[in-house]
Amino acid sequence: MIEILNGFPNLAGDDVRKMLIDIAKHQPKAIYDANRRLNPEKKPAEDWKVEAIKILNMGGQYAKLNAIKHCRSMTGMSLADANNAVEAL
Repeated sequence: MIEILNGFPNLAGDDVRKMLIDIAKHQPKAIYDANRRLNPEKKPAEDWKVEAIKILNMGGQYAKLNAIKHCRSMTGMSLADANNAVEAL
């Protein structure tokens, strides 16, 4: 990531923030893995559940689907396993 940012010397702080948000939207697992390296004391099995509960609590037509997608992207679970895990929340 640092190498990429070094290629854009004129980026302002807000530009970097927007770039990181865009990366997070398209590559959530990469952001998750980077966070795990920076915070090894956190329990990885529980991290996805907090965000999935937030997604479910927001409601909406696709809340459960989005929670399942989040679970799969963070854990690598199969569709059936992720569905069961989200339903267990």
